[in-house]
Amino acid sequence: MKRILFALAAALGLAGRAIAAGAGDAKAEALARAQPRVRAQYAALKAEAARIRDSARRKDFDELLARPRLRVVARRAKDEAAIVAALKAAGLLDAAAERLFPAAPEMAFIAAPGGVQGGHHSYPGGLVDHTLFNLRAGLALAAVYRRDYGVTIDDDWVRAAALMHDVGKTATLHWNADGVLPAAEPQVAGTGLHHLLAVAEAIERGWPAPLVVCVASAHSPAHPGPDLDHLLGYLRAAAIIAGAPNSAVGLDAEGKALAFPAPLESFIAHLDDHDFVLTETSMRAADASLSARGITAGWARDEYLSAHGDLALYGRAQTP
Repeated sequence: MKRILFALAAALGLAGRAIAAGAGDAKAEALARAQPRVRAQYAALKAEAARIRDSARRKDFDELLARPRLRVVARRAKDEAAIVAALKAAGLLDAAAERLFPAAPEMAFIAAPGGVQGGHHSYPGGLVDHTLFNLRAGLALAAVYRRDYGVTIDDDWVRAAALMHDVGKTATLHWNADGVLPAAEPQVAGTGLHHLLAVAEAIERGWPAPLVVCVASAHSPAHPGPDLDHLLGYLRAAAIIAGAPNSAVGLDAEGKALAFPAPLESFIAHLDDHDFVLTETSMRAADASLSARGITAGWARDEYLSAHGDLALYGRAQTP
């Protein structure tokens, strides 16, 4: 009886958190859609997705850029306990962790932030800003590599990796009812859960293994040494989450090495995901500036940053 009551209380607690997250997410979506700046960025992002030649990838992003539903979560939620146990056994998840999949459903892409509270792009529409910048930066890097080295780079893959990489934040960074975000995100394989969910979602949608490697490389490239070790860990974890063989994530049969040379596009996916170096700095400066005006964490702060971004405040602070 105690076990039944405990399970019921846990279920009710999860339902309560889901309802609270839903209310905050809906408020964030309405706030983001009210900002001309965010709407323009969102339209530009969808236009970039529409340029992808591969019809299957275009169809993926028709869904993912609207109101994402992570297929891997929907299919694998019933196996969560086994997945958690497998990740722990592989040394990819903290021993104290009990859950993996978020309790609340994914929010609209336009509503999502780019980071945790006070982190980069931590405002409604922040994920749009971050993703669009990374995509454009990747295309610019690809153009330079082609011009200076004469290499062949697939812009479809550059776009797809940038668009997919952070889609998991629609599931892991829910807005509280007071307009405040989580202070931290669950960690898997030494990185944010959103990253592994995105890689697992690429597997779920049947993306080719080299393109899956591109998505995974955003947080760590196939650079020999610790960087490559991190990447291999991400790929092993994503395969466990998706219930897929090592071959689906570009690993050899033992899961100890890549089965093929890392694509050039995977390095670009890593390099273009470094907007946070500036924007974590500018966000701290923006929050300090807003706080000095009496605008602290909450919807007033979120609305200002959604409308104006944080770099404008940072730029003014740097003017002599």
